[in-house]
Amino acid sequence: MNKIIILLVFCISGCVSTSQKYFFNLDTASGHYSSWSYTDIGTNFEIKLLAQYTIMRPSNKWAPSSTFTIKDANDKNGIWLGIASLNGGSYIPYVYDTSKVTENNKKGKIFKFKEIQYNEDFRLKIISKNGNILIQVNEEKFDVNHVFSPDIFTIGNSSGEISVKQMQIEKI
Repeated sequence: MNKIIILLVFCISGCVSTSQKYFFNLDTASGHYSSWSYTDIGTNFEIKLLAQYTIMRPSNKWAPSSTFTIKDANDKNGIWLGIASLNGGSYIPYVYDTSKVTENNKKGKIFKFKEIQYNEDFRLKIISKNGNILIQVNEEKFDVNHVFSPDIFTIGNSSGEISVKQMQIEKI
């Protein structure tokens, strides 16, 4: 009887996983855009990511950049971290919020993180508890203060390559 209980406990704990790990490169031609999405993310999750910008392909259309977007299923509410190369050696991360779009702030830019260096690892963490979003880049944190029901997480990339060395998405 003990063997059956131990096997059952092992199977339940080993078979039910709320955490998924990913490793990939988004390599995008100059002036083009590519993306990767995870749907049905829910309102309680934690995303941990270790990445590096490995190739820059300058373009007159789009600067080498990436976006990390969390939005609802209707595409009406969303938070995104936009990271763009402005000087060829570093990337500037900004937080944008669709609820903060105004005539004077057309993109809803609400926060600027410290620069990320080209060809150096950076860490990104996005936590949602009951739809309240916290974003962390390396050691710097920002509480977005916009509660909504996230459904989709997307990583977008243009004019270069971002190497996602490790990403863990965990429902909490």
